[in-house]
Amino acid sequence: MPTFRQIAAPLMVAGMVGAGLTGVLSAQTVPGGRDGSAIAEAAGTGPADQASALFAEGHAAYRDGNMAEAIRHWESAARDGHLAAQWNLARIFSGAAGGPADPRRHLHYLQLAAAQHDPDAPPGPRLAVTLEALVELARAYGAGVPEVGLAPQPTRARAMLEHAASLFGHARAQHFLGLMYLKGDGMSADLPRAVRWLHLAARKQFAPSQAALGEYFLKRAAARGDDAGDRMRGVAWIALASRNARAERTRALFLERYEQAMGELGEAERERVRTLVDSWSAGQKSAALEPAE
Repeated sequence: MPTFRQIAAPLMVAGMVGAGLTGVLSAQTVPGGRDGSAIAEAAGTGPADQASALFAEGHAAYRDGNMAEAIRHWESAARDGHLAAQWNLARIFSGAAGGPADPRRHLHYLQLAAAQHDPDAPPGPRLAVTLEALVELARAYGAGVPEVGLAPQPTRARAMLEHAASLFGHARAQHFLGLMYLKGDGMSADLPRAVRWLHLAARKQFAPSQAALGEYFLKRAAARGDDAGDRMRGVAWIALASRNARAERTRALFLERYEQAMGELGEAERERVRTLVDSWSAGQKSAALEPAE
């Protein structure tokens, strides 16, 4: 089995220079120290104080709405190995955080941030950022990045996701790994394994996994001749997804789907679903929502 460093080593794509955490990191949330110095020192490249100063200047520019200046400072800090700067640039060049989409630079900075992942690092913000970078890089490898000539590499993506999902219990990694097994991306579909990973993430209140489980059980109910247990289980999971979704638009979509599915149930079934959802939300994990075969 390949080692982590073999899995996460940056790809040498022709013409290449050298997406939990949903926004950019500030000076207060820099992993490894309040001023970011521990990150630059750990990278072993460039003066730590200089990288920290560049990062702070970039964040001030970003806060003031000067994206070009923020990018300039963060790119300088990133060259000195500043992890938060690398992550912020990856977010910006993904098209998020108000930045310009640039697939080449997005992949480049994801690779730099993911390469700083240390499986033996203690729990903390630094580990959290490198795991987020690792998961986003795995998604890029899984889908491919045609703009830079990167073909899909589902085997590599799966190995990276399994690292984050198995060793660290990372909910987003568990979710995307579950979807890979559900869809059979680059392999034969494995429904029991897919449900297991989705369920692990769903128990962490990760709404996309809860919604995916809901749709899975509704489809299985239909395949089994309108199985009442699976039908109620599916609607309950979608209800939980509508409660736990962070983004307003996503929450609205899940709520609309829940109301549609609830409308197809009888009154006794609807009452049972409400009981299941309320019990789960109160911390009473019901066996009725477990992914039993």
